[in-house]
Amino acid sequence: MRLELAAAHAAVDEAVEILRAGRTRPHTRIDKATRDFLTEVDLASEATLKRALAASTPQIGFYGEEGGGASLESGLVWVADPLDGTINYATGSPLCGVMLGLLQDGVPVLGVIDLPFLGVRVDSGAVADVGAFADGIIGMGDAFHRGGARLDAYLELTATVHRLALRFRCVGAASVLWTWLVSGQIQGLVLA
Repeated sequence: MRLELAAAHAAVDEAVEILRAGRTRPHTRIDKATRDFLTEVDLASEATLKRALAASTPQIGFYGEEGGGASLESGLVWVADPLDGTINYATGSPLCGVMLGLLQDGVPVLGVIDLPFLGVRVDSGAVADVGAFADGIIGMGDAFHRGGARLDAYLELTATVHRLALRFRCVGAASVLWTWLVSGQIQGLVLA
């Protein structure tokens, strides 16, 4: 998995440059779902990840949050959130990042998360063999903001966490929360 991890780092390096280059420009909002959108930066970052990984690991499929792709259940497949925290990014917040994972038959085997405006990057080796460690974690998050029963369940869970925890953090980017968990800045994580 060392070759794949090196390929992941190189691809994320390129995607991070897309985020940095687009940071100060106005963004075109492209409706994605209820109360959610993506930008041209999401699309450019995903295209960059896909191109870089196809060049370095052509035998591995690719699935991007914005464009879909290969089946997640069979063989090796890269899974990317090319701009996690799009709304944060579009409003100038540094709480955003690039997340890239590698699945083998649907099971995470490595990942890289980069928070370019906070100067943080975490990665992991083969989780099945060595577990997650302070220099690495694999994570893909999901949003709760789309409403309905999912929102109701999230609000109920949030109330429980508020009653039991010392503090509660909601920052709008799973990439930030995963890096905080790895570094010990938070002691638990719920992604609903």
